Amino acid sequence: MALAGDSDKEVRVAAIKGLGKLSENEDALNTLVNMEEDSDADIREAVVTALGDATGSYVETQLSYCLGHEKDPKVLEAARNSLKKIRGEA
Repeated sequence: MALAGDSDKEVRVAAIKGLGKLSENEDALNTLVNMEEDSDADIREAVVTALGDATGSYVETQLSYCLGHEKDPKVLEAARNSLKKIRGEA
């Protein structure tokens, strides 16, 4: 989880993808959710994509919140796709 805070963006994105695969781990999920507010749109996009590998109403709530507050079109599209995946619509 420490790599999610690395100064190298590529390392951070790889760590985020790995955390998405550990989404049943509460610490991993909380790390992802906390990163939804990152200033870098590429990081936020990776986060909402990784959240698409998780399940539960908490994740859906976080993605729905993103849809209502995010401005970047790439992040919004990734959030929509993740919600569809979670809901079995993809």
